[in-house]
Amino acid sequence: MADTQQLNLHEMRAAAAQACALLKVLSNPDRLMLLCQLTQGEYCVSELETLLGIVQPTLSQQLTVLREEKLVSTRREGKQIFY
Repeated sequence: MADTQQLNLHEMRAAAAQACALLKVLSNPDRLMLLCQLTQGEYCVSELETLLGIVQPTLSQQLTVLREEKLVSTRREGKQIFY
């Protein structure tokens, strides 16, 4: 029984660490706004900049974080990248 409890404790700690990492990513207001907007459909960077009022350098930085965390995916069309 103790081994099962210990295993569950390790699983819970691992799950808690994953949840904390996700919440840390979502704790940034710009990233949270981006994710909410992207639930409405696919947008290129310039559209997101206009819709959300986030300047391009900040927008690109926050999209990179979301992409690295696998919370958004991209599609290239010519010179534009869609999220």
